[in-house]
Amino acid sequence: MLIVNFLCIKIINIREEQWKLLDNYRRKVYVKYEMKNKLFKSIVRNKSLPISYRYYATFQKSLLPRSSSIVKQVNRCVQSGRQWNILKKVKLSRFVFRFQAYDGVLPGVRRSSW
Repeated sequence: MLIVNFLCIKIINIREEQWKLLDNYRRKVYVKYEMKNKLFKSIVRNKSLPISYRYYATFQKSLLPRSSSIVKQVNRCVQSGRQWNILKKVKLSRFVFRFQAYDGVLPGVRRSSW
């Protein structure tokens, strides 16, 4: 039983690291192609340009990697790697935030009482 638990923990840790690496890769690719993406998008939306330029810009934009889209980026907890219920100011999931607040790790955060 102990060996199975150890293997499960190790698999979960590897999975979290893979998600973090993939997220970092997507962010780097987005930064790399951000200017090209915005340039092509502005050309496509400009109605004063000829249709051939706009069509060519659409074609060039379609050649960019899918990872270069802002939509592909996911907000993740910096400690656990969880992607749901992330508090944007502290970049922590609600569980990690709650435990750290109870332990007094986060300055200025207290349990509410009324």
